[in-house]
Amino acid sequence: IRAALKRPHLRMDDDYQRPFEIPTVNFVNIRNVAQSAAQRAQCCLLLGRSEQACHELSLIPELRRLLAAKPTTLVSAMIDVAVSGLYANTVAQGFRLQAWREPELITLQEQLRQIDLPSRAADSFRVEGAAACRTFETASARQIRELYSFGNSRILRVADWEKFTNPRFLLVQFAPRGWVFQNLATAALAKQAAIEAYDVEHQIIQPGVLESATRQVERIPHSPYAILASAALPNYVRATRTTARNQTLVNQALIVCGLERYRLAHGSYPEALDVLVPEFVEKMPPDIIGGQPLKYRRTGDSQFLLYSIGWNEQDDGGVPGKDAETGDWVWTTKSQ
Repeated sequence: IRAALKRPHLRMDDDYQRPFEIPTVNFVNIRNVAQSAAQRAQCCLLLGRSEQACHELSLIPELRRLLAAKPTTLVSAMIDVAVSGLYANTVAQGFRLQAWREPELITLQEQLRQIDLPSRAADSFRVEGAAACRTFETASARQIRELYSFGNSRILRVADWEKFTNPRFLLVQFAPRGWVFQNLATAALAKQAAIEAYDVEHQIIQPGVLESATRQVERIPHSPYAILASAALPNYVRATRTTARNQTLVNQALIVCGLERYRLAHGSYPEALDVLVPEFVEKMPPDIIGGQPLKYRRTGDSQFLLYSIGWNEQDDGGVPGKDAETGDWVWTTKSQ
């Protein structure tokens, strides 16, 4: 697998005029290989073989190259989010076992520094929105019926007798073409609202902006101007929340590698994160929610608290919530 990943880029020839039928790499296989690599690394950690664990784990960053294919679909972006979270969690497992040494910590930091999930998610939103708009603009009524699966469909499967009680079927079959174009406008509005929640340059995501704009679109779910768009567009809020959570975990892992290198050199963790730059952390990543520095405090020579303010955009003092929507996103040595 590692040898194959060194091969040059390839192109999948197909008809790219129909956005929802473009060829993609096998995401299931990528996920399965990543899971296997993580499990092998965990076994090596349990056996005290940290160098081999790092080698096994490094297969995941190499696999991520396959997910960089263009166009960037939401599925590929979310698989990237998932395997990057798996990678960061396995790094955390090494800390729980106090297994990582200085050479592995440096390698892990370099790999973590290259993970930029918000950029991939924002690109996928542009692609998904453009794909939906392109479909509504160019597809015939018959092609839209096929897409929505009235008999054969990918998005919605219904029996023949149910068609005439299904509002999407009635819209495609009988409504003026302009109503379909209104769905195009709704899809474009939803896509733009999702993208505006991202400040990719500064690595910031604004949950409030996204949820406010999404609520505006959700107010018209049963309108003929939104009924097709609502089925074609992804759940932008869930995708963004998962992206933000896993990028936060990646950023925390990067900082914790620096903290552990500092502890190995000085015998205890520092009082503040600033002293890690640039010797132990080249550049301190911000809290992806809000853009401020991640919250940190030392709670003992061998313990610290590191957290993001989380999706609710409120500092809860390092108290985690019951789910990803509430409380702070916390990494603590105590839980390790």
